[in-house]
Amino acid sequence: MPSVQPTGPRLAWLWTGIGLLVIAALATLIAGPGRGMRGDIARQKQLITSQLAVTRTQLDATQHQLAMTRQQLDISAKQLNLSVEQKQIALQQLDIASQQLDLTRRQLAISEDQHRISLQTLMIAQQQLAIAQQQLQRTDESLSIQRQLIAIAQQTLEQAKEINRKTPDLSRLNPVLNGRQ
Repeated sequence: MPSVQPTGPRLAWLWTGIGLLVIAALATLIAGPGRGMRGDIARQKQLITSQLAVTRTQLDATQHQLAMTRQQLDISAKQLNLSVEQKQIALQQLDIASQQLDLTRRQLAISEDQHRISLQTLMIAQQQLAIAQQQLQRTDESLSIQRQLIAIAQQTLEQAKEINRKTPDLSRLNPVLNGRQ
């Protein structure tokens, strides 16, 4: 087999063609994906810009939520303080109510004692009334007897007067009796 070796200008053209092909391949390798990469980079830049805007919006929303949560926390703290104050007031009212209940119980006991004493006093008064009525009845009986005695004494006096009228005066006749008088 004979070997053909290119020489001279053919070889230069060959090497130039190979060089151009290598350069074109390198340019294609660099420029082709580079254009796609630039588009990808531009899209990524747009996406990152959009994501940054969304993240800023989310940050604003989160800050607003944080502010609202702080307000709610303040309100809750105030409500807690108010509830604690209300509890203290309720405990004070309970203490006052307990004291009033104790006082009312003592007053009830006193009232019950007074009622018991009043009942005893009423019973004594009723007994005294019964005794007074008995005494009044006996006094009425005594007055009736005394009236009867007065009536009898008056009758006796009348009878004695009648007898004295009917009896002559013997003192004039008997001087001995006259001396005694």
